[in-house]
Formats: sequence, structure tokens, C-alpha cells
Amino acid sequence: MSYTLQTTVQCSGIGVHSGQCINLRLLPASAGTGFKFVRTDLGGPDNFINATLQTIVNSRFNTQIGEGDVKVSTVEHVLAALTALHVTDVIIEVDGPEIPIMDGSAAPFVFLIQCAGLAPIADTRPFLVLKEETTIKTSYGAEMLLEPSHTFSIDVEQDFNGREGVQNQSFHIEDVYDSFITMVASARTFGFYQDAQKMWSAGLSKGASLDNTVVMQEGSIMNKQGLRYTNECARHKALDIIGDFALLGMGLQLACIAKNPGHGLNAQVMKTLLENQHLWRLEHKSVCPKPKSQRSDDFSATKATPSIRA
Repeated sequence: MSYTLQTTVQCSGIGVHSGQCINLRLLPASAGTGFKFVRTDLGGPDNFINATLQTIVNSRFNTQIGEGDVKVSTVEHVLAALTALHVTDVIIEVDGPEIPIMDGSAAPFVFLIQCAGLAPIADTRPFLVLKEETTIKTSYGAEMLLEPSHTFSIDVEQDFNGREGVQNQSFHIEDVYDSFITMVASARTFGFYQDAQKMWSAGLSKGASLDNTVVMQEGSIMNKQGLRYTNECARHKALDIIGDFALLGMGLQLACIAKNPGHGLNAQVMKTLLENQHLWRLEHKSVCPKPKSQRSDDFSATKATPSIRA
């Protein structure tokens, strides 16, 4: 099956870059719509973006999509939740320049989707099934190996190069569609306090705070409640991979082995796949999302998700 939502749901939250209060709505859509982002604050007939790899306009710090003057930043977390739950067609409305950061993870968006419920709109979902191994490397030490697999699995190695005494982290998920909610959704975005100070001084990351970002300083976690997992940073990198790869517009059947991944590398890998279609085949599969009762570990999305209304 491919799915949309049963009903419209909405939430409000802070934009991590702009600092603005952003209202977001997820609306049911017909088959073939894909992920359609609409900027309701702009108005006019062309205030939307049909989100695909080709609409990525910036991959620094987040994934920003755009068409003409219409742009939406930080799309990866909501896309990760949607694609992991096999939602293929949905309208995503926002009244500002970015998706609200919420608690820095995808758990609030999972909760929102579960509140809406899923409605089947097609018997199958298209899947990109990898046939041949390929490796993509960058000049700055990030790389990704893709291998054929029976599932969509991800391995992440995050090397902090000894910065401020922070230990390297690793993470493995064997089946994204089976375990996203329980293993990945609650992992929050992260950064170093020294970097945050520089960005604040430059007028950037106006909405970043300890409520939505894991902040590290001299080997310690500044957030009072600490980490949700010892390898939360590596898990969040897997979340970003899932969300960025959603822009391929297909489910995935491959093994992804990533070292120090980021949005730029993720975009480069997607481009490589689309430019080398001999590496994969297209299959249509019947899929079944996890039940509504499955939650994100022991972390209640509602605690970090103000103003959710179904």
C-alpha cells in the first residue's frame, strides 16, 4: 500500500533558523501528489514546492528546498517521519520559511501522523532496489557506501576527531521501516556550544535552544536531562539520511554505510543514484506501516509538541 492521511492535523513551533513561531498543517492528498510544500504566508498561485531532489537549493546545516522565490528550510525531520510510515502523498502547509524544529527530533511528527491516521491510496509503493555496490566520497572526509540488501538498513560512524573530548559514536538499524519509530525518531539534532555562539553572533540559528538541540561543551552535555541515547548524535544522522532520501520519491531497499554523513553528502548520493540507474531497479511492493500504538521509545512526543490539534 501507499498512504496519505485520513484527516488534517496541525502543530505550532519555533523555527530553529528564523526564531519565528511557525504553524504547520499536514493535509490528505490524492495519489501522485508526492510531498507538496505550500507557503501559506506568501499567497498566490505559485506558493508551493513539489519536493524532489531537483528542488534542493541548500544543503548546509539543513535541507532547504525551493522553486523560484518560494523556499522552505529544515524539511528533513518531517519527511523522515512521513516516508518511514509509508506516507507517499501529503500536502505540508507552513506560514513561514521553515518547518518548526519542535524538540529537534522526528518524534513530534510521528505523533502528528498517528493522530491523523493513515488512508491507503494505492495497492503498492514504488521501491528503489539496489543491484550494485557504489561508494561516494567527499573532499572533507565524509563518505557513503551503498550495498544491495533485503531491507533498508543504515550504519553510521560519527567521528568527532576528539573535539572537546566528545567520543565517537556509531549506530546500526537493520530495517528502517520496521524500527524507525522505536530506534530513530526520538534522536535530536545536536551541535557544539562554541559553534552556536558564533551563529547567534551572526544572527543565525535564532530559534536554537536546549529545548530543541543537544548542545555539547568541553565534553559535557549542557541539556539538563542529558542524552536520550549514548549514541544520540549518530542516530540523528541516520534520521537525516532517511529524511533527505525521501526526496527520491521512492521507498528504499539497500544498505547504507555512512561515515560522518551530512545533508550535502546525502544530496550527492541521491544525485549519483538518479544519474546511474543501472545501479538499481524499480519494484512495486505492498507495505504495511507500524500500528498507531507504537511510540518513540520512552519519550512522549506530546511533551515537546505544543499546540498539536487533530
